[in-house]
Amino acid sequence: MKNRIKVLHIGSGYNKSGGGSKVLKETFRILQSDTINYLVAVDCADTNFSKKIKSWSECKGISKLVNLLFSRYQYQEIKYWTVNKDIKVIHVQNYLTSLSPSVLYFLKKQKKKGVRLIYTVHEYGGICANSCLYNYSKQEVCEKCIGSSFKLRAAFVNCDRRGRIYSVLKGVRAFIYYNLLGIKDLFDKVICVSEFQKDLYLKDGYSPEKLTVVQNPISEDFFLDQIPEKKKQILFYGRISPEKNIELLLRAFFELIRDEKLSDYKLIIVGDGESSYKKILEKLTEDLGVEDNVVWKKSMPQNEIAQLISESMLTVQPAKWYETFGLTVVESLLAGTPCLASDIGAVGATAKQFGGYVFTANNRDSLIEAAKTILNNYPEELNRFFEKRQYILADIRKVNSTYKDRLMEIYGNSK
Repeated sequence: MKNRIKVLHIGSGYNKSGGGSKVLKETFRILQSDTINYLVAVDCADTNFSKKIKSWSECKGISKLVNLLFSRYQYQEIKYWTVNKDIKVIHVQNYLTSLSPSVLYFLKKQKKKGVRLIYTVHEYGGICANSCLYNYSKQEVCEKCIGSSFKLRAAFVNCDRRGRIYSVLKGVRAFIYYNLLGIKDLFDKVICVSEFQKDLYLKDGYSPEKLTVVQNPISEDFFLDQIPEKKKQILFYGRISPEKNIELLLRAFFELIRDEKLSDYKLIIVGDGESSYKKILEKLTEDLGVEDNVVWKKSMPQNEIAQLISESMLTVQPAKWYETFGLTVVESLLAGTPCLASDIGAVGATAKQFGGYVFTANNRDSLIEAAKTILNNYPEELNRFFEKRQYILADIRKVNSTYKDRLMEIYGNSK
């Protein structure tokens, strides 16, 4: 019988619909034959895991502050799963989201005992106290902490979406991560999901030998062989929050349907998120006079969103922050519809690689021009898209087939 490596996966900020969660789920499936896997999930909305660990954010009062900086509870839980299961590899994903520095302190002790530590970054937690290189108070991309010796800046800049108090707490916690625990040296390998992301980590001073790029495994659950007849609709799906830049899409859509050829199009917006932001968007649709052409839907099961994508003529991802990969672009391809994405972060490169289109980030005129070009020449554009799609699907399957080998190589001979 094959001697399989025991791997503990730690998922932080783990939910059913997030891109990182989809990657973790697919990683589990792919690794099953070569590893014995355990998943400890923190801040988790799913049920498919070995153990749920309470996040510091679930605590009340002064306990929340204490557990943010050092959670004995998280320390003991991770210790139990590592020691009692004789774990040889610990693979962490998005640790900064919900994990206390106490977990990294424990990992540091385990590294001295020969446990191999791997970190897959789905955000920018390794270089930014706010995890996303985005200042919510200014509504703009921010790289000011990259390359700095101390990561305390967040304590003095109101960059967290919840306000100044959380910004201060994140700054203090980042100081512990970066300056007291030395995370740049902690992990044996840091897996980036795009070259764009890797370049930013290099810019922050990470060792090139530690960094590697492994493209996300891509589930074909969104794949549809039979594509239905297209409806005159444009689709956005994802989190309803300011950085996704839905406001720009609404303003561009207002201009699009003034074109007589496009006047009967619908814009469908699918997702959950910040209710206060959604109210602002709904008010904007009224002010623009497009409320009859805009349809709001809550998040839906994967098979239903795949069907909705396939019926649409175009999906749009207008984000104004740095996406790390852009999984929705690939899902759109699988479901048989081209995606138009803002050319920012890694999502622009993903769109170009996976049969999509790009427009200049946060530029309404560029978005309008690109959408009009596609929609007014749709039969020709769709034919070109489907010609590309068959070759891209073959590439996806090839990458998926090598994903396990890449991970096993990174895990090393940890017997």
